[in-house]
Parts: sequence; structure tokens; C-alpha cells
Amino acid sequence: MPVVLLKRNPKTVDDETISKIRNDLRTVVAIALNVSGDEHCELTPADVDVEIQDDHPLDHNERDFGIIVVANAHPRRMMDLTERAEFIRDAIKNMLGDTNTLRGYVYITPNPGAHARI
Repeated sequence: MPVVLLKRNPKTVDDETISKIRNDLRTVVAIALNVSGDEHCELTPADVDVEIQDDHPLDHNERDFGIIVVANAHPRRMMDLTERAEFIRDAIKNMLGDTNTLRGYVYITPNPGAHARI
């Protein structure tokens, strides 16, 4: 179950823009990280949690927003991790449109892990 931290500088990224990104992010991440044929790594949007965090005044960030994806490491997912990050990047760029001037990043960090639903 991936967890996505969607960080933003509230001075440069307003609520409408961050909501626009958030609205489709679960689907985009599920598509990007899905490993077909493996029941433990097949993802749907319902499997992805998105948390929004505003930058703290003492943070030092050069970007307006960031997408940090924490997901279980899987050998097939690791083979093409850059392509998966670029898929998310491209989807967000398309979502924001050609007039977008915001600068952001996508960082996928696969880790050994486990989760249990409550």
C-alpha cells in the first residue's frame, strides 16, 4: 500500500492547485507502481493514501511542490523505477497544463515494509 506525501509551499501553490494534483494522484500512482500478475503488488487507487503537508517556515526547499511516494520494494517495480517516476511527473505536468510555472519533483522511495489494515 503506497503512501504519497504531497508537499507544497502554500505561498506559491494555492488550495485549488494542490487539490487538482491530489484528485488524480491516487490513480496515477496506482498505475505507475502496479506490478501486473503479482497479487501482492497489483494496485488500485483505493490502495494509495495521499497526505498533504505544507512546508514549515524553517524549511529550505527550492521547489514549489513535491511528491514523495513510499512503496514496498518489489524486484519488478525496481527494474524500471525511473520510468515509473517519469510517468507520474508527466501525468502531473499534463494535469497542470501548458501555462504551469510551478517547479516540483517526484521521488519514489521503495522500502522493505509491511502493512496491516485495521
